[in-house]
Amino acid sequence: MNETQTAPQSSVPLEPAPDSPEADLKSGQEHLRQGNLTAAAYAFHNALIGFEQANKDEGVANAANNLGDICVQRKDFTAAINHYERAFAICERLSDPSSLLYLRKKLAKTHHDLKQFDAVIKGYNTLLDIYLSRNNPEGAVETLLMLAEVYLDKGERPAAADSFRTAASIHASFKHTKQAEELLARAKAIEAGE
Repeated sequence: MNETQTAPQSSVPLEPAPDSPEADLKSGQEHLRQGNLTAAAYAFHNALIGFEQANKDEGVANAANNLGDICVQRKDFTAAINHYERAFAICERLSDPSSLLYLRKKLAKTHHDLKQFDAVIKGYNTLLDIYLSRNNPEGAVETLLMLAEVYLDKGERPAAADSFRTAASIHASFKHTKQAEELLARAKAIEAGE
């Protein structure tokens, strides 16, 4: 090869160095896929430490998110929230809107698991605002339906019915008559105490 030639680029992704946080992260993901939570947690914890030492915020956020997922599977929801909030803070600092949206959903669900209804409602209302500002009716309806379930769990039937009616109106605006009618019927049933 002369000085003007370059080596061909491989289309195969490079494997992370064996003793790297990236390798630990990959190992954790493989263990998680296999259902081995203990080995996955160990690998993600090692990845977290490695990323912290290397000052790689994206890696710290990824490892913290994965540790949160493990905590949810173990039903340690408080620890999961702590991990998700750490990942959220990093993604917020890095201005990563997709990851923030993803983590908002996880945080709302995990707060729901703990029956921390005010935090859940606040989280879902924030998601609803985001979806509406992005003109995303599918996300808005999905969020309204989750909100309705939270209101039912909390015993706030009128608010649940209102969430179903709002979701129905979104469907109606897109001429989704069947879905709109089903949601309106659900709202009426809730109001009737059924």
